[in-house]
Amino acid sequence: MTLDVATGNVAEGTPKAYDASMEASAIDAGTVLPPINAAFAQTGNIATGINSWSVVNQNGKPIYTVEFHDAQNKPVSIALDAKTGIAVK
Repeated sequence: MTLDVATGNVAEGTPKAYDASMEASAIDAGTVLPPINAAFAQTGNIATGINSWSVVNQNGKPIYTVEFHDAQNKPVSIALDAKTGIAVK
C-alpha cells in the first residue's frame, strides 16, 4: 500500500519491507513524556494558552517544541528533550 499524496487516499501496492535501520530511528513511546505538561512547567507557569507543538528527531534525540502564549499574547517557546523533560537550547 502507498499513500496518494494528491488525494490523501491509500492506494494499492506493495508496502515497503521492514528495514533494520527503522528500528534505530524508532522512538520508544513508553519513555516519551507528555509534551504539553512538561513544557508548561518549564515556562514558570506564565503560559495561558497553547498555540502548537511538534516533535523532531535532532541528532538522535526526540525534541518537542511547544509554542505557548502568555496573558499579553506574547509567544513563549519551549524546546525539551522528550525522554527527560529537560529544556534544551
